[in-house]
Amino acid sequence: MRRLFLMLGATLQVASVFCLISPAVVPDVRNKVMGSLDSGKPVVLIVARAATKADKESEAYGDWSSYLNDFAADNRDRFTFVTIIPVETKQIFSAITPIKHSFAVIFLKNDHEALYYDGMILDPETYKYASDYLVGHESTVDRSARTLKPFTFKLINNKP
Repeated sequence: MRRLFLMLGATLQVASVFCLISPAVVPDVRNKVMGSLDSGKPVVLIVARAATKADKESEAYGDWSSYLNDFAADNRDRFTFVTIIPVETKQIFSAITPIKHSFAVIFLKNDHEALYYDGMILDPETYKYASDYLVGHESTVDRSARTLKPFTFKLINNKP
Protein backbone atom coordinates (compact mmCIF):
# COMPACT_ATOMS: atom_id res chain seq x y z
CA MET A 1 0.00 0.00 0.00
CA ARG A 2 1.42 3.34 -0.94
CA ARG A 3 0.27 6.89 -0.34
CA LEU A 4 1.08 9.60 -2.80
CA PHE A 5 0.83 13.16 -1.58
CA LEU A 6 0.89 15.97 -4.12
CA MET A 7 1.28 19.67 -3.41
CA LEU A 8 -0.38 21.80 -6.09
CA GLY A 9 0.13 25.52 -5.64
CA ALA A 10 -1.00 26.75 -2.24
CA THR A 11 -3.69 24.08 -1.94
CA LEU A 12 -2.80 20.66 -0.65
CA GLN A 13 -4.28 17.96 -2.83
CA VAL A 14 -4.12 14.51 -1.30
CA ALA A 15 -4.31 11.54 -3.64
CA SER A 16 -4.31 8.07 -2.18
CA VAL A 17 -3.30 5.05 -4.18
CA PHE A 18 -4.39 1.84 -2.53
CA CYS A 19 -3.90 -1.70 -3.70
CA LEU A 20 -5.65 -4.72 -2.34
CA ILE A 21 -3.24 -6.49 -0.04
CA SER A 22 -2.94 -10.19 -0.64
CA PRO A 23 -2.00 -12.44 2.29
CA ALA A 24 1.46 -12.84 0.72
CA VAL A 25 2.15 -9.08 1.00
CA VAL A 26 1.89 -8.90 4.81
CA PRO A 27 4.89 -11.25 5.31
CA ASP A 28 6.79 -8.99 2.89
CA VAL A 29 5.92 -5.98 5.05
CA ARG A 30 6.85 -7.91 8.18
CA ASN A 31 10.15 -8.94 6.56
CA LYS A 32 10.85 -5.32 5.56
CA VAL A 33 10.20 -4.13 9.12
CA MET A 34 12.29 -6.90 10.67
CA GLY A 35 15.08 -6.51 8.11
CA SER A 36 15.34 -2.78 8.77
CA LEU A 37 15.35 -3.22 12.53
CA ASP A 38 17.90 -6.08 12.29
CA SER A 39 20.20 -3.77 10.33
CA GLY A 40 19.84 -1.02 12.93
CA LYS A 41 17.56 1.21 10.86
CA PRO A 42 14.47 2.48 12.74
CA VAL A 43 11.04 2.04 11.19
CA VAL A 44 8.14 4.48 10.96
CA LEU A 45 5.01 2.37 10.66
CA ILE A 46 2.14 4.44 9.31
CA VAL A 47 -1.26 2.95 10.08
CA ALA A 48 -3.90 4.42 7.79
CA ARG A 49 -7.19 3.34 6.31
CA ALA A 50 -8.29 4.55 2.89
CA ALA A 51 -9.07 8.25 3.07
CA THR A 52 -12.71 9.14 2.60
CA LYS A 53 -14.00 12.15 0.68
CA ALA A 54 -14.67 13.83 4.04
CA ASP A 55 -11.09 13.09 5.15
CA LYS A 56 -9.65 14.61 1.99
CA GLU A 57 -11.74 17.75 2.49
CA SER A 58 -10.81 18.19 6.17
CA GLU A 59 -8.17 20.60 7.36
CA ALA A 60 -6.93 18.07 9.93
CA TYR A 61 -6.29 15.43 7.25
CA GLY A 62 -4.54 17.99 5.07
CA ASP A 63 -2.30 19.09 7.94
CA TRP A 64 -1.60 15.49 9.00
CA SER A 65 -0.64 14.38 5.50
CA SER A 66 1.49 17.48 4.93
CA TYR A 67 3.45 17.08 8.20
CA LEU A 68 3.88 13.35 7.66
CA ASN A 69 4.98 13.89 4.06
CA ASP A 70 7.54 16.50 5.14
CA PHE A 71 8.86 14.19 7.89
CA ALA A 72 9.21 11.31 5.43
CA ALA A 73 10.93 13.48 2.82
CA ASP A 74 13.44 14.75 5.40
CA ASN A 75 14.19 11.29 6.85
CA ARG A 76 13.96 8.67 4.08
CA ASP A 77 17.67 7.94 4.37
CA ARG A 78 17.57 7.50 8.16
CA PHE A 79 14.33 5.57 8.66
CA THR A 80 12.31 2.96 6.80
CA PHE A 81 8.73 4.08 6.14
CA VAL A 82 6.02 1.43 5.85
CA THR A 83 2.27 1.99 5.46
CA ILE A 84 -0.32 -0.58 6.52
CA ILE A 85 -4.06 -0.57 7.08
CA PRO A 86 -5.25 -0.88 10.70
CA VAL A 87 -6.27 -4.56 10.54
CA GLU A 88 -2.78 -5.52 9.35
CA THR A 89 -1.28 -4.68 12.74
CA LYS A 90 -2.62 -8.07 13.85
CA GLN A 91 -0.42 -9.76 11.25
CA ILE A 92 2.74 -7.88 12.27
CA PHE A 93 2.55 -7.74 16.06
CA SER A 94 2.09 -10.81 18.26
CA ALA A 95 -0.34 -9.05 20.61
CA ILE A 96 -3.12 -6.52 20.22
CA THR A 97 -1.71 -3.03 19.69
CA PRO A 98 -2.95 0.08 21.50
CA ILE A 99 -3.99 1.56 18.15
CA LYS A 100 -7.71 2.37 18.15
CA HIS A 101 -7.97 5.12 15.52
CA SER A 102 -8.00 4.76 11.75
CA PHE A 103 -4.81 6.82 11.48
CA ALA A 104 -1.75 6.36 13.69
CA VAL A 105 2.03 6.23 13.60
CA ILE A 106 4.31 3.78 15.40
CA PHE A 107 7.97 4.77 15.68
CA LEU A 108 9.99 1.54 16.05
CA LYS A 109 13.45 2.32 17.42
CA ASN A 110 14.50 -1.35 17.48
CA ASP A 111 12.88 -4.77 17.85
CA HIS A 112 11.57 -4.03 21.36
CA GLU A 113 11.31 -0.24 21.82
CA ALA A 114 8.77 2.05 20.21
CA LEU A 115 6.64 5.12 20.68
CA TYR A 116 3.24 5.60 19.09
CA TYR A 117 0.61 8.23 18.45
CA ASP A 118 -2.94 6.97 18.09
CA GLY A 119 -4.51 9.44 15.70
CA MET A 120 -3.34 12.09 13.27
CA ILE A 121 -0.21 13.95 14.38
CA LEU A 122 -1.08 17.62 13.91
CA ASP A 123 2.08 19.16 15.37
CA PRO A 124 5.37 19.07 13.43
CA GLU A 125 7.30 19.22 16.72
CA THR A 126 5.98 15.75 17.55
CA TYR A 127 7.83 14.45 14.50
CA LYS A 128 10.99 16.21 15.67
CA TYR A 129 10.63 14.50 19.04
CA ALA A 130 10.11 11.14 17.30
CA SER A 131 13.17 11.67 15.14
CA ASP A 132 15.30 12.48 18.18
CA TYR A 133 13.98 9.35 19.91
CA LEU A 134 14.66 7.09 16.94
CA VAL A 135 18.29 8.19 16.64
CA GLY A 136 18.90 8.25 20.39
CA HIS A 137 19.38 12.00 20.80
CA GLU A 138 18.25 13.97 23.83
CA SER A 139 15.32 15.97 22.52
CA THR A 140 15.15 19.74 22.75
CA VAL A 141 11.47 19.70 21.81
CA ASP A 142 9.16 21.48 24.24
CA ARG A 143 7.52 19.05 26.65
CA SER A 144 4.06 19.99 25.36
CA ALA A 145 4.96 18.36 22.00
CA ARG A 146 6.00 15.11 23.68
CA THR A 147 2.66 13.42 23.14
CA LEU A 148 4.00 10.04 22.02
CA LYS A 149 3.40 7.04 24.26
CA PRO A 150 5.67 4.05 24.86
CA PHE A 151 4.70 0.86 23.06
CA THR A 152 5.85 -2.56 24.22
CA PHE A 153 5.59 -5.11 21.45
CA LYS A 154 6.83 -8.32 19.90
CA LEU A 155 6.88 -8.77 16.14
CA ILE A 156 5.50 -11.97 14.68
CA ASN A 157 8.51 -13.88 13.46
CA ASN A 158 7.73 -15.75 10.28
CA LYS A 159 11.27 -17.04 9.82
CA PRO A 160 11.60 -20.85 9.86
